[in-house]
Amino acid sequence: MVIDVSSISNRFKDAITILLVDMISTRLKTPSPEAFKKKKRTIIAFDEGANLMKMPGLDEYIPKLLREARAGKCSILIDNQDTKGLDKILPVLKTNTDAMIFMCDMSTDEIKEFEKEFTFTDKDKKILMEKGKGKFLFVKNGLKLPGKVILSNTQRKVIFNEEIPGQVSEGMSCDDYKVVDGLEWVRDEEG
Repeated sequence: MVIDVSSISNRFKDAITILLVDMISTRLKTPSPEAFKKKKRTIIAFDEGANLMKMPGLDEYIPKLLREARAGKCSILIDNQDTKGLDKILPVLKTNTDAMIFMCDMSTDEIKEFEKEFTFTDKDKKILMEKGKGKFLFVKNGLKLPGKVILSNTQRKVIFNEEIPGQVSEGMSCDDYKVVDGLEWVRDEEG
């Protein structure tokens, strides 16, 4: 489910966002260990995450959400172009984050900005400056792996409305799904 608040009047945007965040909090609560076992994982993505920090009350709520998400079988994604605007929650974010994905095609200045909070080797910096769509540097527990997003035919149809020959009309087709070499352990170990 995607909820886009961008077209809501600025008068109501903060109130709607706070209501949505409260709904997320309710989703995290599980009444019993049996219910927790049956619960499906929830993934919550915040686009332009730094904008959340500007809303009254959310600067206190977001760190709490980051701390409690795993216990609620929830993963939190915060999309942001830099660390600015997130400085207040950065320590909590770094402590409670299992993995980070840095998209490539960065400038030297952008890398310097991230280096204030993260450590990159010369090899990492070279990868982060690589040109091309979909390239990334995946970081988990000190392990760093470069990769590239490779969309399946179905994903290209849904996201870009491309006409794909042999497209399946019902259900989902993953005929060209690929796992980037070196990331099999993420699929096998992390599901």
